[in-house]
Amino acid sequence: MLRATKRHAGTIRNVYGASGKSKIAEGKDLTEVKYVVGTGGALTRLPKRVEIMKYICEYNKNKDLLFPKEKAKILVDNDYIMASLGVLSKKYEEASLKLMLKSLNLEEESECTLG
Repeated sequence: MLRATKRHAGTIRNVYGASGKSKIAEGKDLTEVKYVVGTGGALTRLPKRVEIMKYICEYNKNKDLLFPKEKAKILVDNDYIMASLGVLSKKYEEASLKLMLKSLNLEEESECTLG
């Protein structure tokens, strides 16, 4: 999981110039990501899948990685249907949204709207 996240997240790098040391961000800043969604293979079936994904958010303490923060909500594609919902949504938007919310255990939080 860490290797995959490092592939997508940026880092903070120290640069040195005439005015001394300063920090710059390189790559994608995932620190304000609200949701980390686990889908596919192990992330939908392992018993400790949520703990594994939480570790990503906790791993960045005192490190210069632009990972999601601990406040990010962990969601799991429990029915392993996210990939097919993209295609399904082209014709059946409402049904796709309902299936997604069900798979993510967000049925009560149906504040999602179609755009």
